[in-house]
Formats: sequence, C-alpha cells, structure tokens
Amino acid sequence: MKPTHGIKRGRRRWRGWLPAAAAALGGALAGCGGGEPAGPAPNVLLIVIDTLRADHLGCYGYFRNTSPFLDGFAASNLVFEDAFCSIPITLPSHSTILSGLYPQKTGVLRNWGTLPDSIVTLPEILRSRGYRTGAVVSTAVLKKGKNLEQGFDDYLENWGISEKVPRGEGAAWELKGLAEDADRMALEWIERDRDRPFFLFINYYDVHGPYVEDERFARTFDPDSPRFLEYLRGHYDRMPDLDWKRESITFYDRSLRYLDRELETFFARLRELGVLENALVVVTSDHGNGLFQHGDYWSHGEQLYDEHIHIPLLVKLPGKGRAGRIRGMVETVDLLPSILELAGIDPPEGGDGTSFLPLLNGTGGKERVYAMSVLEDRLNRPRPREFAVRTRDAKLICRPGGESSFYRLDRDPLEMADVFARAETDQRGFLTSLRNRGAAWYRPVLSAGDGGGGPDENTLRELKALGYITP
Repeated sequence: MKPTHGIKRGRRRWRGWLPAAAAALGGALAGCGGGEPAGPAPNVLLIVIDTLRADHLGCYGYFRNTSPFLDGFAASNLVFEDAFCSIPITLPSHSTILSGLYPQKTGVLRNWGTLPDSIVTLPEILRSRGYRTGAVVSTAVLKKGKNLEQGFDDYLENWGISEKVPRGEGAAWELKGLAEDADRMALEWIERDRDRPFFLFINYYDVHGPYVEDERFARTFDPDSPRFLEYLRGHYDRMPDLDWKRESITFYDRSLRYLDRELETFFARLRELGVLENALVVVTSDHGNGLFQHGDYWSHGEQLYDEHIHIPLLVKLPGKGRAGRIRGMVETVDLLPSILELAGIDPPEGGDGTSFLPLLNGTGGKERVYAMSVLEDRLNRPRPREFAVRTRDAKLICRPGGESSFYRLDRDPLEMADVFARAETDQRGFLTSLRNRGAAWYRPVLSAGDGGGGPDENTLRELKALGYITP
C-alpha cells in the first residue's frame, strides 16, 4: 500500500451534493443539509489555463473582449477576486494544485524533476472513492514520467498532433497542443464510461507562446488603437516603444479569445451529454505572465508581481449552485481540500491548504499569501531567487541576501512605486513581521543544498525550445 506520510484518507459521505460544506456555510447554500445520503456524487472538472493572468479576463476588469464565454460563466457562478499561485512556473505550480502542498514539500521547483510517489494526490483520493480519473495535458512540460500522472486512469498527452500548428518553425511548436484537440480528447474520454462519476483535469496551453493564429481572430484587437495605447500608458511602468511589444500582447489576447471560443463549444457539448448540471467545475490558472508590465520582462517564473501570481478562479457548484464575487485571499494550494470538501470527501490531514468554503459565507480568508521564484545556476540546478509575502493591502518581495521591495497595494495596485526605504522608517515592525514570516516559509528552499540535479538531455532540449531555459 502506498504510504500516506501522515495524510489521513477521509471516509466517503454523500448527503446531497454539498454535504461537508453545510456546517461551514451555515446553510447559506441552497441544497445543503444533513440527513441521510441522497444524491449522486458530483462530476469534478478542473480546468487549468496555463499562463493566464487574471486581469486579461473581462470578469476581472479587462477592457478588451477577450473572454465573452468565461465572463458569462463567471456571472452565473462564483468569482474569487483574490486568488494567487505559490510559484509562477508550470510544473511546480501544477504539482501544488494536484497535491495541496507548497513547492517546498513537493520538491518540484523548476520544470523538471518528479513528484514523489509518497505524496497522495487529488486524483488518487478521488479514484479511491469510486471516481474514474482522466487528464488531458497540452504541453510537454507536463509529460508522463514526472509523476503527475499518478492517480489518473488515463493521462492523455496533447501536443505535436494539430495540423494548425506550423511545422518547421522551431521545436516549440512540437511541444504544445491546441484547445480544440484537448476538448476532443476530453469528450471522447467522458463518453467512454457514463456510469461512474468522473474527475477530469484539463491543461490548456493556448495563451502560452508560441501563439497559433486562428483565422477567426487574426484581426481581432488592434495593437495600435488609441484605447489600447491609453491602457498601456496607464498600466505599465514605461510605454513599450517597439511595435512588436504591442503586437505580442495582442497575440496573447487573440489566443485567449480563441481559447474562450473553444471553451464555449466544449461546455455546450457537456450540457448535451448531461454531465454538467451535477458537476463541480473549477477554472483557474497555474500562473500569469509579465507581458512587459515591469521593465522588459515578457514571460514568467522570475518575478513575483501580481501579473505573475494573481490568477483567475471561477467555481461552479454542483446543482443549481450559486453566483457572486468572493473577497478574501486564497491560494492554489487550497484547491485540493476545497474540491474534496465540495465533493463530500473529508480533506486529508497534513496538507498545506485550507478549504475556501467558509469564504462563501463571508468568513475566513487568509491574512497573507506567499509566493517564490527559483532559478537555475550554470549547471541547471535550482537555486533560490526571491520570495513574496502579500497581504490584502501590501506586498513585500525579498531576495535573500539582497535588496527588498515593498508596495502599498491599496494606493499602488500596479506595483509601480517601491516604497521600501520609506517604509523601513515608518513601518519597520510591519516589514520585519512580513520578512520573518516569509523567510520561515521559504527556509526549506534556502536549505535545500544543491537543489538536486538538472534536467536530463531531452527535457533540457524541450525547456530551451519553450523558452524556460536560455540556451
């Protein structure tokens, strides 16, 4: 039997569609209540849109019409306004989502390595409760062999198969898949067995470069429109002065518009199949993207500004559900216990996350959240870089042994003005508290020695092609 290392497996309890949440929500959600088991287990659909920053969705305030379907989905369901990832890079963040553990405990700190078999994952728990479990991943970063596949009956890889992806234009094109293929694979998997509840995890990679232009949206969004240029001047620390920068951000938005359209088609088919009404649906991201907002940094993984760590989180509850905007900070590490509780399964002990269900009743929420970045040295070994401690109104970013930055988010939500020097005089005690808490959270990374070896030759080639490691 697989060791659980202090993780207690909960017992199965079906009391309608939201049994475990009833006490936490004080009966606030329709359909809750105690009593005898009365209702089928909900299907669980977990969608992770790789590299999607929250503020490029209309439901989070973006002015471009990038996401009409997701905006409509948000209006009918729950929108968590303050959700954050703990590490803005793909494999480590997905490892945290599926394990409910911070990266320090998974040991996966860069886009290589293996999730330890001793860690009990969300699909393993759900499969042990009678769920059939499937995954569709659309990037080679999440390929088999990194042990994310543990607990999945089927782990389907979606890359190198689309006719729309241009060939002969670089190895990166061979390492990503498109949403339309992910949806086709997911629907085929769902239809294979309709007698048991399912847990399906889908990773979409469309808003991660390189971008594939869909002819339907090839001219959507003008990179030189006055409204867009005004937006850039107001949201960026300096105006991108090259045409390709404005065009690159527009390509990002067009890719999101393509994905949104494919999601609309996918969800329509789910309704036709009758598997959506009694489903718990979670739509989120593993991390955001810089998009040149601070300096010339385009991608993700190094910086800890909100454009990198603030992510969307949309939740559809089973049955009639509930709609509304939820305040209170949550982290991706909280997804596992929350999903299990909403599915009527006791969350495991020993995890790092806490259920966000009390927030639905206006209580709970975290006083602070944490994030880290880790880079590789010249031998491609993980090395600590910096950590961030964020409260609702402030953020401290620390480089161990180096400079720190401090932002007053209540006055400066775009993190344009570093006021660390002034705060050291005016708020010394508050800064010291944040620094000490962040250092304690980050300490396992600092003490990890050489961080293990680097990636194997094939993985190194793939990560260089996708831009994760500079050649």
